[in-house]
Amino acid sequence: MKQLNEMNAPGKAILLYQLFADEIPGFLSMLRGMCQFIRRNNGSNFDWEKQLCTYDEWIALAYNIEQRLKKHQTLMANHATLFAEQLFNDKLAIFTAYYLLTHANFSLREQPKFKQAITLFFF
Repeated sequence: MKQLNEMNAPGKAILLYQLFADEIPGFLSMLRGMCQFIRRNNGSNFDWEKQLCTYDEWIALAYNIEQRLKKHQTLMANHATLFAEQLFNDKLAIFTAYYLLTHANFSLREQPKFKQAITLFFF
């Protein structure tokens, strides 16, 4: 196994999945809901100053991820590699990691190690 600092985002996502597989289905549901919210509200509730990507890119990422979830959500919940390949490639990783941390911060399930792992792996 590679050291964490040598892993790319999909590799880290696979490891996160392997460590916290029971957290993934809830996260995927929340992520799909956030993508739908962004699309419906066209991102109007977000402050776009000093962001890692433009407003239009964020909307496009939400749409792209929503389409992937429509097609593969059930499979992603059960397959680490598919989860990682579909949600953590290129700029998709920025969007997904942001909402992964949001999910960990506001989840009703208290999993401090899940949040710590997300922060360690992606931030």
